[in-house]
Amino acid sequence: MSIIDVYKKKKNLSGVKKVASALLLLSWVVFIWHNSMEGAGASGMRSTHIVNVVNGLLWEGMIVTEHVIRKMAHFLEYAVEGILAVFLFRAFEVGVTKNLCVGALLGVMTALIDETIQLFSVGRNGAVEDVWIDFGGFALGFLISVMLCKLRQGDCD
Repeated sequence: MSIIDVYKKKKNLSGVKKVASALLLLSWVVFIWHNSMEGAGASGMRSTHIVNVVNGLLWEGMIVTEHVIRKMAHFLEYAVEGILAVFLFRAFEVGVTKNLCVGALLGVMTALIDETIQLFSVGRNGAVEDVWIDFGGFALGFLISVMLCKLRQGDCD
């Protein structure tokens, strides 16, 4: 295999990575927003089920409330989005650490739109508190991904 063949193969993989990372991030944002479009009844049933499962796994006398489960779900959804944003930046060879503001804007805008969607969902309401929780999750996922990237390769840009 010549050097030109290796270059062409790498270039083709680069295109696949770009498309895959963009589709993954877009799909995840759609998943987040879809969850916000659910009415209070459906969302509450899912939360109750998760509360029952989690409480069944905990030690005797320990319980987790639905409120805690909902806030953890927000945080984790956005942590995954932060991780996927780093994958996208890396696939497009955009300097991750040089573009922290772009990443932060992505996280905040997704959260603001998410909470706005909830204002129009039956029985739901948007909350400023949730925007902060969402962004906190995004920031943690983003920063952990950047740190792991730097540990693994020495540079993320």
